[in-house]
Amino acid sequence: MMRVGPQAVTLSCPNCRNNYPAELINIIDVGATPVAKEKILAGNLNVTRCPSCQATNPIVVPILYHDAGKDLCITHIPPELNLTTDQQEKIVGELLNGLMSSLAQEKRRGYLFQPRSSLSMQNLREQILTAEGFSEEEIQQQRKLNELLQQLLSAPAHGLPGLIHQLDDRIDEPFIAAVSVLQSQLPKEEQAETLAKIGQILQCLMEESSAGRKLQEQSEQQLRAIETVQNDINELGKSPSNVTIRELALRYLEEEDNHLEWLVTAIRPALDYAFYQELTASIAQAESTHKEQLVKLRKELLDISARVDEMQRLALARADALVNRLLASTDADQAILQHLPELDRYFFQALGEQLSAAERSEEREKIKALRNLHEIILEKMQGMMSPEVRLLNELLAIDDHESAMKHFQEAEPDVRENMRSILPETERILLEQGDDARLEKLKKLQAEISESTLER
Repeated sequence: MMRVGPQAVTLSCPNCRNNYPAELINIIDVGATPVAKEKILAGNLNVTRCPSCQATNPIVVPILYHDAGKDLCITHIPPELNLTTDQQEKIVGELLNGLMSSLAQEKRRGYLFQPRSSLSMQNLREQILTAEGFSEEEIQQQRKLNELLQQLLSAPAHGLPGLIHQLDDRIDEPFIAAVSVLQSQLPKEEQAETLAKIGQILQCLMEESSAGRKLQEQSEQQLRAIETVQNDINELGKSPSNVTIRELALRYLEEEDNHLEWLVTAIRPALDYAFYQELTASIAQAESTHKEQLVKLRKELLDISARVDEMQRLALARADALVNRLLASTDADQAILQHLPELDRYFFQALGEQLSAAERSEEREKIKALRNLHEIILEKMQGMMSPEVRLLNELLAIDDHESAMKHFQEAEPDVRENMRSILPETERILLEQGDDARLEKLKKLQAEISESTLER
């Protein structure tokens, strides 16, 4: 009997005749196996790679897709199977029986007995995206993205640079971002070969494509700007005066690398009423040329502060609403997995504020629910981390530098190598967050890791 979730099978590679173990999925219930939905949208559901010859081998099988949250049930019987109408109906019945056996009685609703059909995997993807509220234009964009990704996934590792050069005019920043999101959302315990290949593709895209090189250049410029601002702030001391802050802002006023934006973001609480009161008094006393500069500075600071405040207000409001949605969800695990990309620092700030408020008002049930939600999220995020991100987090959590380097050397060679590629972006994030303690640890790790690389 067909059942929900992955099943172990043994395949014979049509290219080299090698037998190897693999997993296939016939029945996708988003509630039970949410990651299977991501695999469908990415075009790699039931796609395996022969460990012997590295050939990519899709498994052509009947599929049933079920999303109870959207009353959606779709069957796909591949035309390649050349089944008669009676055979198709029999298989659809087996798929539905397999799904029904996994559902509680109250969840066996009427729409399940009239499933939609899909003639192709592409059509299945489009039906899922339509149910998610995507427009026709967005679906077409998704189709192009999938086609491009499949070309790259099908290429051997040594052929990736050449293929990327050929496809350079079709590779843009949104595509690279989509590949990066895909890499972060796929489960780390499943399809290790696919994950490794996507990691290779992403690295090659950044190094070989015009869009990737542009992104790297922008990231490096941003990192330099943030680092410059952070160093300049540190030089002001622990309690800088309004005058020294103003003088630093004046230095940044005419620069083009967004130094002033990063300064306001980093020291926003310091730009308070007293700061602007002193600035206004200085404007009143200044001579004409300097006065114009100060007036311009005040306007820029107020404009940037307003943007930063509004961005943070909206982000916190969205995060607060998301905390409430997750608390109200009847299936916390699935809800968390669906919203993982939204669980940023604003989310954890909102969760912390709700927890503090609940503790002050002694709402024991809410305190328990919020703490439980926090624990589940941390567990899910840990499980979804790539090996290199997990390793880096472990290293940053170790206080003793020698112990951290020993832990690094004990990790798998490919994980160590992949971790090196995420260090610049991690540094940028820590600089932006002003996390000086972890930033100092990271820089010590970077220096020693670079030295060990040169020694090899």
